[in-house]
Amino acid sequence: MVRSIPGAAREVWRGKQAAWQASAQLRHPLRDMAWDSDMAAALQTEVERLLPGNESTFARNKLSALVCEEDCIILEEIKTLTQENNRSNITRTAAYLECYEQYPELHWALLAHMVSRNGG
Repeated sequence: MVRSIPGAAREVWRGKQAAWQASAQLRHPLRDMAWDSDMAAALQTEVERLLPGNESTFARNKLSALVCEEDCIILEEIKTLTQENNRSNITRTAAYLECYEQYPELHWALLAHMVSRNGG
């Protein structure tokens, strides 16, 4: 058992080095998110057009109901997925990794995956 200590210590050190290297890569942006001034101006114009006071009361109520309905549907989907993925530490850990793989700019998802995996 005593003979295995140096090998175990070496593996721990290698694991720490690998974690530091992975962490260093997360500090750099994965892609350039350039600002498109024309698109921003177009979006601002569209939002201002949709703001209350810029259309009839009927149109405003219809838009408000539509936004609420869409938001409620999205919220229910989030609640359902959360409940499904919170069944166990394994499903939760897999969900964090899937989230990170789909959206690598969400560094917290990788951190959550690692903490869940190592803490479980």
